[in-house]
Amino acid sequence: MADEASELAARVAEQAAALAELLAAAGVADRARVDETYSALATTLERLGAVLRASGDDGPRPSPPVDVIVPVLGVDACPAGWVGAILEPGAPRPRIAVASTIADLVETVRQSLDLEAVAIARDDADSLPRDQVDEVYAWVRGRPTVTVIEAHPELSFAVMAGAPIVAGKKTDEGRVARLAALAAAGLPSPSVLNGSGYAADDVLDACAAAWTAARRMNGDAHPLPDPPQTFADGIPAAIWV
Repeated sequence: MADEASELAARVAEQAAALAELLAAAGVADRARVDETYSALATTLERLGAVLRASGDDGPRPSPPVDVIVPVLGVDACPAGWVGAILEPGAPRPRIAVASTIADLVETVRQSLDLEAVAIARDDADSLPRDQVDEVYAWVRGRPTVTVIEAHPELSFAVMAGAPIVAGKKTDEGRVARLAALAAAGLPSPSVLNGSGYAADDVLDACAAAWTAARRMNGDAHPLPDPPQTFADGIPAAIWV
């Protein structure tokens, strides 16, 4: 099983590299290929988790509590538009904000905080509607004056917990497991878990993205692929964890 786990881990790196290459050269017509690569990466991560769970290894190795050194924001798409989890030094828990566009959400947060980084959550090809994909591309290519990265929430939760979380994020068991992973990573339950136009799984994915953004700014995160590849217009392409 160790050999299979190593093979799957190598495949994750290869698929992340393929994704970065696609993003670096992709135009609108190529986005179907980008989505296919995201799906392949998500499937490989699920298989890797299954192999590791069945291997009888020494058990989960959770990551240490995250060190939040600057204000950061994790965002996830939701029916209301975008939900954000805000982390700032000394704050007792993530704060939640919602806006109809990602630009409005970032601007709202920046009215009260010197925001340093934004992490955008994306699980797979179906996690962002096409109009929101276009919105993100347009916003990023407008060169926002913050560090912008992309995060895979399930991969982030797996690193937090020391192993992939099996229960689905929309189930009670999955919600409890993800809240426990956040707490172990130094992030108590967020200020709210659901509201008009956003659900608990949206908030939890935003929190996972915020955790990734905090790690990116304190130097603990690493990209897939490493080093990141670059868009044709100079924008780095990688999934951070």
